[in-house]
Amino acid sequence: MMDEKRLEQKYREIKRQAAPDLWNRIEEGLKVHPERQMAADKEPEEPPAERFKIIKKNRSRIYGMAAAAAAMLAVMIVYPKMSGEKAAATEGVNWNSGQETAEAKIAEAKIAEAKIAEAETAEAGPSMLAAGAPENAEPMDRAFPESKQSEAAPGMGNGVTENQAAADRKGEDEKSRAGSLSGGKSRLKDGVVHYGQLKAAVYQPVTIPQNAVTIPEDAQYFSEAVLRDAQLLCSGTVQSVSFEEDSSGKAVKVVYELILKQVYYAEDYITDMDRIVVKSPIIKTEGDEMYVLYQLQPEGTYLLPLCRNDGDWELLYPFAPQIQVTGDGEYLFHSGYASLVNDSASLVIGSQEGRNDYYYDRMVLRKDEEFLSDLLALVEH
Repeated sequence: MMDEKRLEQKYREIKRQAAPDLWNRIEEGLKVHPERQMAADKEPEEPPAERFKIIKKNRSRIYGMAAAAAAMLAVMIVYPKMSGEKAAATEGVNWNSGQETAEAKIAEAKIAEAKIAEAETAEAGPSMLAAGAPENAEPMDRAFPESKQSEAAPGMGNGVTENQAAADRKGEDEKSRAGSLSGGKSRLKDGVVHYGQLKAAVYQPVTIPQNAVTIPEDAQYFSEAVLRDAQLLCSGTVQSVSFEEDSSGKAVKVVYELILKQVYYAEDYITDMDRIVVKSPIIKTEGDEMYVLYQLQPEGTYLLPLCRNDGDWELLYPFAPQIQVTGDGEYLFHSGYASLVNDSASLVIGSQEGRNDYYYDRMVLRKDEEFLSDLLALVEH
């Protein structure tokens, strides 16, 4: 039985033998046309270089025809071989009709043609110029070195249009963004969850008074290192949201009253208490109306890292959503806590509170029981 390597060798041999013979037979079959010869004599003679290009082009066409003929001959050789192997493999099988056998032969012939095409491609090599490219054009790896290919204009010499390049860049930006949200897309095995699917507190925004003293949402950059300043880590459920005013009557802080559920970490001794008051600077949303950005929602339960300021407990980092505990005991937190993102995490997409809400599509959900211990380890270290 002829193996694949021998088949390739046979095909190359037929190609080399058939091409010159076909060329000779074509030349012998050409008819002489004196009237054309006279007209040709009157035309100015082309430069030798131009004639060489034309002859080379014609010969390449004829050699291509010869290669196609050789490919057909090789397929004809393979057909009976394949048919014999098929008959031997299926001996003893009672076929109801010859249709299935014919279809099997056609399929095997296509496989043989594909192998021949692969062998031809491998023989041509990766340096083959693209169709229609000038014969003296440099290969891409020399015309555009690797260090300069990214600087080349889209659609110039690389077969990529400007729209395709823009789409590729957009795809890369989205991949990079998805990776930055959660420390890598591969870590979000549970996919994407919408905020409306969670058993969380209903969004009830509080309108900011017109004379309120506010601070910008980007006044401080988030880093897990801010947790070193945490003096208390506790969980509680929000009962009310109000404003603290200064002596002139301007609102200067948001005041949350919570029912304290549990204290997980404290620098100093905390006496038994069932309620805690937590304050925060006022950060406003950008939109038609001004609401408190990243506000703790009434009836919502949160895990809060806190610090003391003038004797009052305040949110350690008020410029992002706080860690929320859902009704199912799941933990919703923003992607800045990169150390808390594990294999069981899912990405949560919510509605944007305002134009300056940068966390609505950067929220992560964990359902495992190890979240609390991971958060405590992060605070303690």
